[in-house]
Amino acid sequence: KYDYVFTEIEINGLINISRNEIKKYLKEYINKSIFLIPIYEISNDIKNNPWIESLTIKNDFKSKITINVKEFVPVAIYFDGVNYLLINDLGNLIDDTKEEKFRKLIILKGKNSSQYASNLIKEIPIELKSDIIEAHYINNRRWDLLTKKNLRILLPEINFTGAMNAFIDIYADIYSSNVS
Repeated sequence: KYDYVFTEIEINGLINISRNEIKKYLKEYINKSIFLIPIYEISNDIKNNPWIESLTIKNDFKSKITINVKEFVPVAIYFDGVNYLLINDLGNLIDDTKEEKFRKLIILKGKNSSQYASNLIKEIPIELKSDIIEAHYINNRRWDLLTKKNLRILLPEINFTGAMNAFIDIYADIYSSNVS
C-alpha cells in the first residue's frame, strides 16, 4: 500500500518563476499513487506560464517527479503607455516589471514595437547595445534609438543595420575625443 507514492518534487532551471508557482500544480497529488498523476495535463498547465520556453516532466515511477524548466530570457521592456512589460525574443509579453535586475534592458515604445523588437534587438551591434536605453517604433515602419548620452539615432526604414554600423564608426570618434 505504501509503495509508489508521490512524495518528492525536484524542480530545476527556475530563475524568475517561484518554486511555489510550479508546485501548486502538483500539490493535490502528494501522498497519492505516482501512477495516477496526469503528467501531460500538468505539463500543459505549467506551459501556460509566459516565462516558460520549454519544460520536461519526468516520473521515476517510485516517488519522485522531476521538472526541468527553461525560462525565456527577457530581451527588452515594452512600455504600453501605462505598464512596463518584459518581452521575450519572439516579441511575446512575459510579465510586468518593476525589478531592478531588468533596468539594463532596452525600453521599447510605440505602437506594435513589441512585435518588431526581435529583429531590432538581434541586429543591434554589440558595441552599441549597452548604450541604448530606448527604442521608439515610428509610424509602424522604422526605429529611433535613444542612447545614455541622450543622442537620438534616427534609423532608416531599410538597412537599419548598415546605419547602426555607420553610427558606430562616428560614435567611436565622438566618444574617444570626449565630446559632451
